[in-house]
Amino acid sequence: MSHPSHLSEQEYIWANEGFVIFRYPCLKTARFLLQCAVDVNSINAIKNTPLHIFASNAGVWDYEVVLDLLYNHGAHLDQANSQGQTALDVTKNPATIEWFR
Repeated sequence: MSHPSHLSEQEYIWANEGFVIFRYPCLKTARFLLQCAVDVNSINAIKNTPLHIFASNAGVWDYEVVLDLLYNHGAHLDQANSQGQTALDVTKNPATIEWFR
């Protein structure tokens, strides 16, 4: 199972009878989890961090705010996953690439 911090970064939409209840990535959830002192550099089964997951899905609202939030809480920009990729390596969004530079 993923670490709780990964839940705030993945693309999920929870719906009930056709109404969107939650949509992730969610800035409020990310802030809450960081206030609860979750490890911002936790890894999943393929060694992706929340920064990897968010960067690979960037292009949604608040991407810059969430990247700043993760970075300011100690996210390692140079941490590689099991394929040797950093968060920058998995990013496809040009604005997100610029954020990393």
